[in-house]
Amino acid sequence: MSDVFKITKSAGTFKTTKANTTPKTVNAKIRGLDLDTSRIKYNQLPVETPDGANKVFTLPNSHEYVTGLLEIYRDGIQQTKDVDWTETTPSTFTFTTAPDSDEAVRISYVKK
Repeated sequence: MSDVFKITKSAGTFKTTKANTTPKTVNAKIRGLDLDTSRIKYNQLPVETPDGANKVFTLPNSHEYVTGLLEIYRDGIQQTKDVDWTETTPSTFTFTTAPDSDEAVRISYVKK
């Protein structure tokens, strides 16, 4: 474990001291969920490929997401839930308008 230092300024002078810190657990509770960080999936590709017609997309690897903890990105721009897309089932979501074949769709979510 590396040392942590605290920098303070007093009367125009900076002082560095070793901070008295307690290690924090990464797998902490988030919003009351006992959340294992290995369940957080970033920048994933959905099963389907955008084609200009398909609006329904599925999470990879038969994953299911925790309701309310799904983020959708279309060409790098985060989409708004219930405006640009909706949660359909625990493993699918539906776009309001189908993404074109030249658009990139990425998803981030917390796996059940």
